[in-house]
Amino acid sequence: MKVVRGRMPALAWWVLTWLLIFLLGGLAPAWARPGQQPGYQTVPTLPPTRRPATPTPLPPSAGTATPPPAPTTAPAIPNLQMQWRASVTTTVPGGQFAYELRVTNIGATPAEQLEARVFLPAQVTLKETHLSAGQYQMEAGHTILARLESLPAGQSWSITAVVMVDPSAPPGTVLKAWAEVSHAGAVWRSPAAAVALPPAELPPTGGERPGR
Repeated sequence: MKVVRGRMPALAWWVLTWLLIFLLGGLAPAWARPGQQPGYQTVPTLPPTRRPATPTPLPPSAGTATPPPAPTTAPAIPNLQMQWRASVTTTVPGGQFAYELRVTNIGATPAEQLEARVFLPAQVTLKETHLSAGQYQMEAGHTILARLESLPAGQSWSITAVVMVDPSAPPGTVLKAWAEVSHAGAVWRSPAAAVALPPAELPPTGGERPGR
């Protein structure tokens, strides 16, 4: 059998080659391993930190008082003008005349829910009542109460009371009457309308003294 020196079988070369690869792979420097760089240590990757959510303000509870919004404009108040008079200045017992009330809306908006009162003197008797609109009723103490739902701007509302003087009214009596108009919490009151009765006749003067 002939032996050839200086040559190794092919199987031995193959085993030796894989052995060297295994040894070199285990002894490789740390920087040569995947995922690393020379001079740095491997730091585990942390998940991203979530920022805390901004708290949402809660609506006010049922017990919290919420102030009402301020008014933007002041409410309009219509202006009322009264005219109150008697049809005469003097009369006689048993005579008739009239008290007249006229309410005019000089504002820019309608006047709603008007009330008017006519206060008659005790020495007269009410014969007739005339209203241009609305309704009326009698109250105690010779008082007429009239109501009107709405008075348009620029329009007038009139109330006329025809009275008769009591025949027994004393001479020289002054018959005074008043009127009131109420609207939106305000009251307008007229001055007195006065009608005078003539004074009593004076006894005759002069002549002779008795017994002469």
